[in-house]
Amino acid sequence: MSDHIVDLLGDFLEDRLDASARAAVEAHVAECRECAADLAFARVLREQETEVWAGHPTPDRIVAIASGEVAATAEEEAHLKVCDDCGREAVWVRSTPPVPAAVVDSRGRRRVVSWAVGITAVAAALATFVLMPRSLDSDELRAMARFEPLPVQIVRGGEVGDDTAERRLRGLEAYRDGQYEEAVVAFQPLAANGDVELRLYLGSALLLLDRPREAVTVLGAVVSAAGSDELRDLALWQLANAHLAGGNHQPARLALSQLRDLGGAHAQAARDLLDVLD
Repeated sequence: MSDHIVDLLGDFLEDRLDASARAAVEAHVAECRECAADLAFARVLREQETEVWAGHPTPDRIVAIASGEVAATAEEEAHLKVCDDCGREAVWVRSTPPVPAAVVDSRGRRRVVSWAVGITAVAAALATFVLMPRSLDSDELRAMARFEPLPVQIVRGGEVGDDTAERRLRGLEAYRDGQYEEAVVAFQPLAANGDVELRLYLGSALLLLDRPREAVTVLGAVVSAAGSDELRDLALWQLANAHLAGGNHQPARLALSQLRDLGGAHAQAARDLLDVLD
């Protein structure tokens, strides 16, 4: 196994490794303090991502809510207002008349109550389908993503022999030079210690390496912890593009809406992308 296991963290946490590879990762983490810190940080971010994006009602639940069979909870009502996919499904159910009932005639044969009712139902369903905005597929969303590196300002500081300062410097220099794998290795332990700015660079490096799922986890935490509008603007822009690269329509739209409302440097770019998504 290589010196570090950064590339295996996602598969390890998602239980996609075979028994041999998983045992090797566990043995490495038991001996390597840096990778143990990386794994702990990745677990925390994964839990945060799950908490943020979980909560989609099941299709059966949406049908039951939209048809009036059950009452939606407050959380479900809020979710249906902000989730395009679930909202469209609810609109479909509400705007499509019920299938015409069948009756038994005097000869014991089943027939539809009214052809007019049947035709109306089909027409309404087709109209809803035609008028409903088409969701972009994952390839179309990915084509919209912008893989743009962040500007880098390298400030030398810290005491000679300060491992944290040296690792930070190496990471920023690697990022500046387009060596994103090296940047990720350098940034992981520092980001785990709560350095929000380096979390942003870590998330950006993961996006530039075309690892959008990992990037989303890191950047989502940056948005939550950002201490300034400027930092939040940068994080939301990278996060929106990570979602686009991963083919995630609704999360991308949510990040872009927040970016537009923030009114920062990327507000107009966010508006342009939202016009396409909508």
